[in-house]
Amino acid sequence: MAAKIRSRTRALFEKAFPERQIYHRSGGSVTFVKISPWRQAAMAAAGTIVIAWCLFATVAVLLRTPSAGGADGKDGRIARYERELAKARANEAIALSLLEQRTTSFKSDLEQLEDRHETIKKLLAHMQGGGGGGSAPLVGDGRQILVDSSIDEADERQSRPSETVSKVNDKAGFRAKFDAVRNDQTAFLDIAEEEAVERAEHYRGVLRQTGAPVTKIIENLEMGGPLIELPPLSGDGDAGVALDDGFTQRAREVVERL
Repeated sequence: MAAKIRSRTRALFEKAFPERQIYHRSGGSVTFVKISPWRQAAMAAAGTIVIAWCLFATVAVLLRTPSAGGADGKDGRIARYERELAKARANEAIALSLLEQRTTSFKSDLEQLEDRHETIKKLLAHMQGGGGGGSAPLVGDGRQILVDSSIDEADERQSRPSETVSKVNDKAGFRAKFDAVRNDQTAFLDIAEEEAVERAEHYRGVLRQTGAPVTKIIENLEMGGPLIELPPLSGDGDAGVALDDGFTQRAREVVERL
């Protein structure tokens, strides 16, 4: 039985790898090459091993690449997210800094407007308290003083022109509103200055009608009655510490003229 199996196996081996004889003719000579079945089997086994190894390596690479690529892709996404987060934090810091700067500027402008508004309120109260109610007999239809002025007394008095800003204000939002409020306050101060000039001329005419020497009366200041102190025209009660020195100084001059 064993001999039969061996003989059958040998027959199959010889059938699969028969003896090969290769003849090669070159230059009138014939070369004979003989390949035995065992050599053919060894070559077939070596080829099979090489092919099997290539298949194994290919499968291993294919199975390992997705996981490695997934890890690399995950690391790349994490790095990209970290860069985007750092960029967002930088933008947030810039926005917060700009917001703080705008808030500081807003508070400064608001305090300045409040100071100017308080000055205007005090100036208006002082003007309302010093009206010329007892001068009706000395005025005509146009409420102008009926006096005979001489040429040497015709010194020109007028309110100073307001410092208007002629440049185009391209700022939107609350800045434009602040500028509009400032312009309104400056316009009111111009009107107050004109009113102060008119009142000064009015009482000058009254004194002139009485025949009293105006220059002598003006020289004798702080006489003839109780001392009436001028109210401080700044928001914090100190005329020297104001958010808008020019505006406050003009208001003080108006009050002093009144």
